[in-house]
Amino acid sequence: MGMDTYAYKYYIQGINRHRVLSFLYDRENIEERNAFRRLSEIVLFYRSVEQYIAFELYLGENIELIKSHLDEVDRFNCIKGDEPKISLYKERLRLGLVLNKMLSEWRHKNEIRI
Repeated sequence: MGMDTYAYKYYIQGINRHRVLSFLYDRENIEERNAFRRLSEIVLFYRSVEQYIAFELYLGENIELIKSHLDEVDRFNCIKGDEPKISLYKERLRLGLVLNKMLSEWRHKNEIRI
């Protein structure tokens, strides 16, 4: 099972999509700061293409770890509904939380080695 079985959103620093987001984001606006903080909890922000590739490889080797972390997340239970679409949204939100946690831990481990 490869990482391609999970869908998640991400930005890579310096890539056009990230530049547009940065351009549109007003750090001085408190509402935008709060919205961006919430977005950052579920969307991954890579520092480079190389980091994206390396982390994807790590994820591919650690599918069981992803699954076990997903089982521990109970956030977003307040979103009600049994429709497949709602279940998919909740799963992707949880996955974003898990992958952000894993990315943070992975960065910490790899930065110590350098």
